[in-house]
Amino acid sequence: MSSNQKRIRMLIGRFRTWYEEKAWLEKARMTKRLSPYDSMFSPIRVNRLTIKNRLVMAPMGNINMAEETGRPSARMVQYYTERARGGVGLITSGLIPVSHGIDSSVTERGDLAYFARMDRSRTVYSGWRDIADSAGWAPPSA
Repeated sequence: MSSNQKRIRMLIGRFRTWYEEKAWLEKARMTKRLSPYDSMFSPIRVNRLTIKNRLVMAPMGNINMAEETGRPSARMVQYYTERARGGVGLITSGLIPVSHGIDSSVTERGDLAYFARMDRSRTVYSGWRDIADSAGWAPPSA
């Protein structure tokens, strides 16, 4: 048996019940040294906008979460509402092409789209308003 195989067997044997050993649990306890993020859950002000914490949800794939016309669907409203309920301070909506009519890869025949749009009509805008209302977002106050 090679030295690497011996080391692997030793590690497997040692870590098999790590969660039962008080000494190992003490080593893994969260301390200031291991978690220096004192401000993570405190509010932050960005220009006129105060965000409740410093957790940010990056843009994620919301393809096929819009109606064919580009209006955000009920599924998309529910998606962002659940993220807001999870406590994220700032949610950025993702995959919203602005090149409809210029880039043929984002628009299907008949001016239909897989992606949510922001460039068409009041109907499309009302879908975004539904997301904002449902998620509890409000514009920044002066």
